[in-house]
Amino acid sequence: MADDPPAYGVPLALKARLNEVEDCWLDLRCGCGHGTKQPIKMMVRSLGPGHHLAEIVPRLTCKECGAKPATMHLCETAYRTITKGPPPGWSVQLHPLL
Repeated sequence: MADDPPAYGVPLALKARLNEVEDCWLDLRCGCGHGTKQPIKMMVRSLGPGHHLAEIVPRLTCKECGAKPATMHLCETAYRTITKGPPPGWSVQLHPLL
């Protein structure tokens, strides 16, 4: 993967099929404070490779409270912020759309 965010931006990221971004992650944050990082590879295994992100994003909910996530990012790595581990990769905010 490149070091820079995808040049195509949010509209085309949502049109991407799961197999086109299977090395990426979804970082979900809920208003209740719960957050999770979902590897797209797991979605490919359970849903199949042909689904578009635009089909998946509206169906995602918080595992703690059942609400829609307050924010959602498509990320190159599991981490969007600097940690003690490897540096974060690029991320594209999918929800809420700016």
